[in-house]
Amino acid sequence: MTRAQDKPETARRVVIVFDISSSTTILEDLKRSDNLTVWRDFHVNLKTFLLRKTDPMEMEMEMYKFMGDGWILLFQPNVHSGALFEFLKELTSFVMFQL
Repeated sequence: MTRAQDKPETARRVVIVFDISSSTTILEDLKRSDNLTVWRDFHVNLKTFLLRKTDPMEMEMEMYKFMGDGWILLFQPNVHSGALFEFLKELTSFVMFQL
């Protein structure tokens, strides 16, 4: 929590925000079929995938997970654009394969 004596500071980051398209429909279908563990397992697998991709020598990433299926990923401002785009392609492929 922010306190009055805290000194304001800035931090530059490249920010990637994403969520899973049609997640409400997916969750409703899984609930109807009494198979919600698939959703839990998907998020566990996604977090594992993201943690494996966090390599300070290549591409340092801070990861934040929010309620539902929202994620925020923060990268250092000097992240190589080619490495970032390759990561995003891998992330998209991973999610599409899981769903």
